[in-house]
Amino acid sequence: MRARPPAGHQGGREIDGFGSRRPRVLIADDEVELREALVNMLEVHGFQVVGVAASGSEAVALFDATWPDLMLVDYRMPGQNGVAVTHYVKERSPNTQVVLFTAYDEMSLSLDATEAGVFAFLVKGCSPSLILQALSGAWDEKRRRDQEDSRAAHPPTGTG
Repeated sequence: MRARPPAGHQGGREIDGFGSRRPRVLIADDEVELREALVNMLEVHGFQVVGVAASGSEAVALFDATWPDLMLVDYRMPGQNGVAVTHYVKERSPNTQVVLFTAYDEMSLSLDATEAGVFAFLVKGCSPSLILQALSGAWDEKRRRDQEDSRAAHPPTGTG
C-alpha cells in the first residue's frame, strides 16, 4: 500500500478538459507490473495518482485516507474483491466513480459490477486508450454529480 504525494506534486502534463484540478485516482490491482504501468500511464496523461493498493483491504484503507475522485480496481484481488470494494466506496461517497477491470470476461461479473454502481467494466488487455477513455468519462460523471449536489444544496434564491 502506498499513498501518493498530494496536490502539489506535478507528475506529467495536464490534458485538455481537466481544467485547473486534475482527477485524483486510486489504483488497486494485485499485479505489481500492471500497477506500475498504470501509474505511469495515468500520470503522463494528466491524472493525479493518490494511491496504489495490492489488495481489496488496502484499497479500502487508502480510499478512507485519500478520498479519490476515481478508482481503477481489479475484480479479483486478495481480501475483498473489486465489487465489494465498490460497494464500500459507493456507501461512503456515491459520486466517486469506479472503473472495474478483470482478466475474466464473464457476464455475471459485469452484472455484479453494474449492481454495485461501477461506472465502467473493462477486460484486462484492452487498449490503454480505452482505459483513458473510461477514466475521462468517469471524471465527467463525477463532476456532473458534484455540480448537481452543489445546486441541490444551494438552490438559487428568488428575487421577488
